[in-house]
Parts: sequence; C-alpha cells; structure tokens
Amino acid sequence: MSIRLNKHHKETIAQNARKLSPLNAQLDQVFKARKVLAESIRVESLGGLKKTKEYDDIAKDRLLQRDKLPYNLLSHSTGINMASRMYVGLSKTERRYCLNFEDIRVAIKGTRDLTTGSRYYDPLIKSIEIEDKIREELIELEQSVYASISGITTLKKLLETWPEVVELLPSDITQQPVRLPALRTDNLNKLIGLPTKKASGT
Repeated sequence: MSIRLNKHHKETIAQNARKLSPLNAQLDQVFKARKVLAESIRVESLGGLKKTKEYDDIAKDRLLQRDKLPYNLLSHSTGINMASRMYVGLSKTERRYCLNFEDIRVAIKGTRDLTTGSRYYDPLIKSIEIEDKIREELIELEQSVYASISGITTLKKLLETWPEVVELLPSDITQQPVRLPALRTDNLNKLIGLPTKKASGT
C-alpha cells in the first residue's frame, strides 16, 4: 500500500523546493556584494579612508597590547567598539537595516543615518530591492509547489505525476520512487533546479 501524504509531508516538500532553488545562489551573491558595500559605508561613517585606517591601527595596537596580559587581567572589551555588523537607517524609509562585514572591525555604535547625499544610498536601496524580489520569488515558488501537490493523496500518485520530486521528499518517507512519465512539471523543475547534477549523475 502506498504511503499517504499528509499536510506536513506536502509542506516539507514545498520547503525543500524553496531551499534547493537556484534563487538561493542569487541571494548569496546579493549578500556577498552587500558586504563590500557595508565596508564602504563603514569607512564613510568613520570619516573616510584616512580616519578609518587611523582607527583600525589603534584597534590593532590595542589588541596586540591586550594579548600580552595574563588571562586573569583581561576583560571582554578593548575599550573600542568592534563589531561584525553595523546598522543603517535610510532617510526615505522607517526601517533599519543590518549590514554585515567580512569580520570584526571598528564600527560606530547605534544606527548610521544614511541620507540621499551619500554615494552609497542608491546602491543600498537597489540591493535591498533585489533581495526583497528574490525572497518574494522564493515564497511564490514554495506556494506554487504546495498548490501543485495539494490534491495528491499518496506518494505513489505523486511519483507518477512528478518523478523528480524524489529529491524533495521528507526523510520519513522511505518508499523507493517508481520512474514513470512526468506530466506538466517542467516549469517547477526549472524553478527548483531539478534534477540536480548529483541526482542525474553528471
């Protein structure tokens, strides 16, 4: 007897489709580029390259001096604000955004108000808009997958309809897939990236 699919199974399949989608690689590229942008905004907030280098050198020296002290004399702070992120507020929005650095660096405390006068204002707005669009597409993909399989009640029928879904099945479903002709699942496969190279053996 074929395994019956419940709501949890279908939700998990839809979530796995979202996680596997190539859209996630696009989102990673957005975040990678934003770290470069974050460093530029950090430099601007500290007063430019010269001041930033001065503050970075002071912090580096302070850390070197700190390393010379025995453990029982150390505190959790160097007396300089060091962080792996900073917060910015955009003058045309009411939202506050977190910008991540590659590592821990000297950074201002609180929120940096980024105005339209900053050369980094428009690039940051664009980056956020691209991120929002990709996230919306991921949500739509998850919803599309769930809607596509919501009326299917058994694993056997699901595999008959969409063989490539085997890569998205929850771990508690152990039945081996039966490779039968797929129906109109081409578009879903393209959006999700199925079958993956690993599964196809290439």
